[in-house]
Amino acid sequence: MASLLPGAREIFGGVYGAYRLARLDPKGMAYFDLSPAGMVHSFFAYVLALPVLAWERVTSTNITDLPESVATIVVIQVLGYIILCLIFPVFAYWVAQLIDAEERYPALLVSYNWAVAIQAAALLIPIGLGASAGVPEAVTSGVGSAISILLLVYVWYVIRTAFQISGFGAAGLLFADVMLTQILVTVIDAFLGIQPI
Repeated sequence: MASLLPGAREIFGGVYGAYRLARLDPKGMAYFDLSPAGMVHSFFAYVLALPVLAWERVTSTNITDLPESVATIVVIQVLGYIILCLIFPVFAYWVAQLIDAEERYPALLVSYNWAVAIQAAALLIPIGLGASAGVPEAVTSGVGSAISILLLVYVWYVIRTAFQISGFGAAGLLFADVMLTQILVTVIDAFLGIQPI
């Protein structure tokens, strides 16, 4: 039975391939394992990204004086993260079927997932600035906004390159990704009574 966890070589290949795509190098696709096992293993990128994304989540929301218990909050946030890992892949598969591009779906799924690790690494910059004494809040906010824009461009490029679709089509998928994520976060926050800082 194949392992559900990738080996060190596959993790390095996935992260390095995503890094090459961040440099707008389409040859980064060659480093991904597009087999069925590789598709499953690519979700390990969410494990790599979890500490950074969890910290960013905690520091960007007001989690004090919540009506729910800590255990309830943790369980719902974990379930939300699992849904987050699956929501775009499921939507993208539906799109792949719709446009008769199922053969290109593995490349999209694997590259999109490993790109999550690069996005988490990029978020360390504003997180680090925010934790540094003496750095003005305006600087941290400006850097964070700039990185957010760059990451949107990065994900757009990953979708366009991996799925081999037009820039307009990639923008449509990116928009759907952002909206689905925002809807999920909004629902979770509303349920828990979490307010953004």
